[in-house]
Amino acid sequence: MTVAYQIFGKTVQPHVLAIATLATVIGGITVPKFIPSSAPTSAPAETKAPQAAANEEIDVEKAIKLKVYKIFVIAIGDLHIPERAIDLPHKFKKLLTGSSATNKIQQVLCTGNVTTSQSSLDFLKSISSDFHLVKGECDQDTNLPLSLILKSGDLKIGILNGFNVLPQNDPISLLSQARLMDIDILIWGGTSKVEAYTLDGKFFINPGSATGAFSTNLPDKEDLEIIDSILKEKINNDNPEDDTKKTNSEEEEQQQQQQPKDEDKEKNTEETDGIKESNANDQEDESQINEEPKLDNEKNGEQLQEEKSVEDGEVQNEINCSNIEPYVDPVPSFCLLDVQGYICTLYIYTHIEGEVKVDKVTYTKSEDS
Repeated sequence: MTVAYQIFGKTVQPHVLAIATLATVIGGITVPKFIPSSAPTSAPAETKAPQAAANEEIDVEKAIKLKVYKIFVIAIGDLHIPERAIDLPHKFKKLLTGSSATNKIQQVLCTGNVTTSQSSLDFLKSISSDFHLVKGECDQDTNLPLSLILKSGDLKIGILNGFNVLPQNDPISLLSQARLMDIDILIWGGTSKVEAYTLDGKFFINPGSATGAFSTNLPDKEDLEIIDSILKEKINNDNPEDDTKKTNSEEEEQQQQQQPKDEDKEKNTEETDGIKESNANDQEDESQINEEPKLDNEKNGEQLQEEKSVEDGEVQNEINCSNIEPYVDPVPSFCLLDVQGYICTLYIYTHIEGEVKVDKVTYTKSEDS
């Protein structure tokens, strides 16, 4: 006989218990297949929301970092007020003191030679509270530093006037100075000439003279070449080469036509001259004595006329040289550095013929430097 089981006061046969056990096992395995599809979809919806929020937080952080590292720096110098200039151009002052400029400019770097004008110094300090000044060769304040090293963004900037760098304004000397200071950007002045170039992975900036003050330095080769080209253009405009070529060609043709006629005349005159010479030697001697000083006087007169014409030509050239003075004199200028991380965007402001012009140069620090 088989043994029956008592469950909740009831007798249950073994085969019935076995069938019930199998049914519960099979039912437990197959029940999840009938769960409504809406149940699992709610879980992914809850997980996507935090991911979107995380992405938004990362973008905000990036924007904040970019805003923090974006620094505007003014490079200015060689004012020489009041010794060589009266004041900055009005449009420069308007650009530097406008409401938009004062809110954005974080630093002002001056290459010196502000000289004895306290009002000019106060104006530069009003642009930004973070003001730095080095001594120029004309500054009387002996307490000013000869050089400074600052950090803007991820770039190291050095500033000096340049009168103590020899040879002055020499690229190799400036490069050795930049290496000695261990900087990425070197700002120097003292020449009243705006420049910007890269050399051996470093950026060199000369903001020039903000007032257009003249410089006592001798012009370099580039300046001489520019002056020479301007002079040649002026001379060509005053004396066109086409007219001279035409006149020279016409004179040569006339001389070629007159040569055979002159040879025939010379043959006829040689015979008559021989007879005259044999009969009137005494008269010719006297005439030669009297004529020689006349010829000398004539030659001297021609020489005097030539010298006068040369002097007149020199005077004319000097008058023409005055026309190139606007191109030779220093142009008022200053620079704005937009520093963002390892990138520096340089804006060069120049004041030419009453208008402000802007040029742009970009420098990126290399990974090796």
